Parts: sequence; structure tokens; C-alpha cells
Amino acid sequence: MATRIRTIDFLPEIFKTPTNAQFLSATLDQLVAQPNTEKIQGYVGSKFGYGVNPNDYYVVEPTKTRTDYQLDPGVVFLKPQTATANDFISYPAFMDALNLQGGLTSDNSRLFNSQFYSWDSFTDLDKIINFNQYYWLPVGPERVIVSNNLVYNYVNYNVTNGSGAYLISSDAETTGAPNPTLTLLRGGTYTFAVNQSSQFWIQGAPGVTGYSPTQPNVQTRDVYGVTNNGAETGTVTFTVPYTDALDQYVLPGNNTVDVVSTLPYDQVNGVPVLQIGGIDGVTSLDGLTMMFYNTGADNQSNFYNISLVGEGANPTIELTIGDQIPSGQNINVKFGTEWINRNFFKNVEGFIELISYNSAVLDTLYYQDGTSASEVGVIRLIDSNYTSEINVETQILGKQTYTSPNGVVFTNGLKVLFQGNVFPESYNNVEYYVEGVGTSIELIPVTTLVSPGLFSEAEYIPYDTTTYDVGNYDASLYISLYPDYITIARNAINRNPWSRANRWFHIDVITATAAYNNTPELVTQLATR
Repeated sequence: MATRIRTIDFLPEIFKTPTNAQFLSATLDQLVAQPNTEKIQGYVGSKFGYGVNPNDYYVVEPTKTRTDYQLDPGVVFLKPQTATANDFISYPAFMDALNLQGGLTSDNSRLFNSQFYSWDSFTDLDKIINFNQYYWLPVGPERVIVSNNLVYNYVNYNVTNGSGAYLISSDAETTGAPNPTLTLLRGGTYTFAVNQSSQFWIQGAPGVTGYSPTQPNVQTRDVYGVTNNGAETGTVTFTVPYTDALDQYVLPGNNTVDVVSTLPYDQVNGVPVLQIGGIDGVTSLDGLTMMFYNTGADNQSNFYNISLVGEGANPTIELTIGDQIPSGQNINVKFGTEWINRNFFKNVEGFIELISYNSAVLDTLYYQDGTSASEVGVIRLIDSNYTSEINVETQILGKQTYTSPNGVVFTNGLKVLFQGNVFPESYNNVEYYVEGVGTSIELIPVTTLVSPGLFSEAEYIPYDTTTYDVGNYDASLYISLYPDYITIARNAINRNPWSRANRWFHIDVITATAAYNNTPELVTQLATR
């Protein structure tokens, strides 16, 4: 017999109160008590099925239902849109739940007996119900190009100043959207024809002031590669630079100077502070260093030390030569109004130069009206003439829906041809039929749907009778010229003859194809059939 351990016996006498005894008996005593268990060996689970011996010893359950349905799930819950089990209720628990809801669970056969059952005939009900929306096209609809957004390296844009927004069009693209986003290729040249009463700017940040919101003394309209920027009429030309175009201004060194003067030496040295208003707006100059900029060749070899001479509120500035300015190194300004945080360097000719706004490294610029804050749009700069890669295996196959970068929305029956930056390369320049949209997209190669048989015909296509690069020529194609009303889906696994000969296509596919290819006459031809 197991010895019972009482934790209260280990406490000092003063704490052996009835209250503590009740508390410890319900808590700690349960943890330190010796286990009172019984070892049981036996199977748990169903006694019926392949490889099961019903004569084996099974653990005895307290009720007949639990004995008959050990571990058998009654209801399985799947994760949304997947076949992965998320939870389940065992059959006994399911019966208990019905019993709690007032169900009669004494006769399970009666409970689950039904004269009806669901039957999936694998029939496309839409084709049966909306048969008048389907057309038999022996060679299928025209193919639609699925590609990345192709960006040309030379485009002439026409800029229209609308009411509160810009409208921009070109020979390459026309958009009715206000303030459209433009995508330009590095190395390309683009023109913007403007004719308005306000200025048209290409700049590094939005805003009618043209200054950086984070660095108010930096003018973002000094965009490298833009000529005639800010024109009201005429042409603004933008030759988009590569990102390393201004690398010559990425200089070594972390030299600093306190203030910069654009007044020459003789207009600063020996002059009272208030007479010139300080140096770049700074009046507390005593002990600071200074550098001259844009004052000619004189006094640009060295930094200068500033001392204030005289008593009172208007002392005189006294300059003494300081350290030599290093050539070809970055110099950052610490104080001031116009030149604070700007960077300079001394060139090989001995002049101090301002390092201009480095717009070349930016991936996003803006076109901005000079007076209207709402007339602004984004200019995206890219390195490749394709904006993104199409990975067929990870982005398309098995997905429920897909829309290509060039705006093609996949729908069942659509014939597509991949072009551009496509991975894997084996999918490039190959025609496919799209199937499985809404569940799991499949791509059926058009070449696998050839149907040589008694129900098809070989149609001869003479040379030069079709549009260039559309269909075959001077060849025989086994196609189903006549409608077959008993068919199988084109994505049948075994590619049986009924599947390969299926040429029914919904009017929405034909309409979408005509819109993508700009061939509205196709829909008109169908309407007259």
C-alpha cells in the first residue's frame, strides 16, 4: 500500500493550521503523492481492416460506442483551400454532441440512413446550362502574349495639363489615368512635349518648391540628364543616367568645415559681423573655421580660422590661415542656412566645387507642375527593359488566379504565349491553354492537343495565308472541324481523344482575347454566326 505524504507535516507547528492543511492537501499533496497507476497492455483502435486480427487483446472501453469506434474520426476539418487536416471530432464525440442537441442517437443506422446522396458527375454544369455562351473554334482562340512590361528606350511623351492632374500619352502607351506612373529605362532618352502656363519639372521629390523635404536647402530639380527642365512650352528631354553616372563625386575623406562664405576675403576680413549679417546666417563665429566658395581662385587653398575682435554686440571678423584644403576629398559643412550639410571638394585646378544633387542613384523621380501640388506623378527608373521575371512554376502553376505583368488575366480556355524574362526558359515562346483557374492553374501545351482520328480532319494551310508568326503554314493540322457535344476537359490527365479534340470556348475568353490583341472584329464575326 502506498504511503501517503502530507506536506503540512514538514511545516513548523505555528503554520499547521486547518486552512493551510486544506490548501496543501488540494495542491502540493497531489504532486508528491506516490502514483496509484495500473499498467495496461493492449491495442487501441479499429478491430476491422486489412492486417487487423480481431482476436488480439484490445483495451476495454467503458461504453460500446467507444469500443466500436476507437480513434475513428467522425468529422474532419480542413484548412481553407487546402487538403490539410486542421482538426477532427471522433465518432463518439460526434454522437455525444448530437445527443446534447437533442438528437436521437440510440439507433445509429436510422440516424445516418438516407434515400439521397450527393453525386459528382464530373460534368461542367456551366457548359450545359449556358451552352449558348460557348463557341466551337477548331484551332482555338488567338493566342495572347504573356510577358513582362516591356519598356522602350526611346519614347516621345505628350503632356497635357488637365484640371488638377496631368494626362500623358505616347506612341508606345496611352493611359487615361490621371498622373500616371511612367517607367523609364536607364540609358534611354525620353522627350516630354509641354505647352502650358506653368513650369513642368522633373525632380527628386514631390512638391512645388523643388526642395528636399528632409534637407530644405537641397534643390531636387538639379536632375542629372535633364535638359530644358522647368519649361512651360517646348520639349523637356531626359537621358536617363546609369546609377554610377555621378560616381566621380563619391569622394573619400570626412573633412568638415563650420561655415562657407560666398563673399570674397576682403569683404569678410576686418568687417563687423552685423555689417555683412554674419557668414551664411551664422553670427556666433568666434572660434569657427571657414571656407571660401565661388569667389575666384584666391583664398581657396586653405581653411580659415575666425576670431571676433572688439567689445560689444558688433565685433569685427578677423581671419587667419588654417589647415590646407585637401584635393579630391569630401568636405561637409556643419552650420549655416544655405550650405549646411552640403558637400564640397577641391578640384585639380584648385577651385572649390559644390557636389551636386546625386539624382543618378535614385530609382524614383517625379514630374511636378510648378504651381499645382496635385499635378504630380511618379517616374520609375529600371535597369532592364523587362520590369520583372515571370516564374511559371512558383507564380502560376497550382495557383487559383494569376494576372501577368502586362495585364493578362488568366481564365479557363485562354491561349497564351510566354515571352520575355520567363523562368524556366522551357516555357518561353511556347503556346499553352490555361485550365484550372479557380482551383489549381494548369498549362496545357497546344501541341499536345492534336487529335488525329476518324473524327478529325487534316486541314491544309497554304503558305502566306495567315498573319506572320500566327499558326502554321504549308502544313496539315489534325483539327476537329465539327462540334462534338460529348467531350472531356482539355486538362484530362490521360489526354484521351475526347480531351484533345475539345474546342469549346466561352464567349468571355474570346472577348478578352480580342481586347488584349486589339482585334474587336473577332467578336463581331462570332455574333453573325
